Amino acid sequence: MIGLVLLIMGIGLIHLNFDADGTHTGYVTAVERSGIFVKNYVVYFKTNKAQSQEDRYCVHQEDTQLAEGLRKSGENDKEITITYTGESGLGYHICYSDKITGFSFK
Repeated sequence: MIGLVLLIMGIGLIHLNFDADGTHTGYVTAVERSGIFVKNYVVYFKTNKAQSQEDRYCVHQEDTQLAEGLRKSGENDKEITITYTGESGLGYHICYSDKITGFSFK
């Protein structure tokens, strides 16, 4: 039992940051909630509509306005530029992939 508690507490402390900050221009294809304990938003993004490859980005669960804005841009088929930071890791408030920090319309 003590081991389980320590494991859960330890998971909240694992945080890796690869400093892969940047921008990406294209189209949001979907926004969904994902996760077992922490349900962050997963944003699927394509550089152009004809391409089959989708990149995955994360939006923290508290950033509902950002997630909703991204979802609406996808529904309206608007080309946008997202800004992201290379946050990655495991635990509360931590994304498992690059985290979107903002976006602007093209």
